[in-house]
Amino acid sequence: MTEKRTEVRAGLRQAFAVRDRTIVIWLFTLSMATLAGCSSKELYKTDQAWQENQCFRIDDIQARSRCLSNASVSYEQYQRDVDAAPQPK
Repeated sequence: MTEKRTEVRAGLRQAFAVRDRTIVIWLFTLSMATLAGCSSKELYKTDQAWQENQCFRIDDIQARSRCLSNASVSYEQYQRDVDAAPQPK
């Protein structure tokens, strides 16, 4: 039972380390893009590439396919969707 707990704790530590590293990388990329004066389209493409990379970590084929489908929305389509969305009052 102790070995099982140790394995679970090790797995959780690893999962949090990956999540934390991903957040740091994303924040670094966002800060560098902001400092470099990147456009919204460039930032969207950077985020899209990050999201696609995350999709490839999903083991379930159907879930991965849905994730990749969502990640492959063009910037132009994204802008149309944002413009068509109702604005909060």
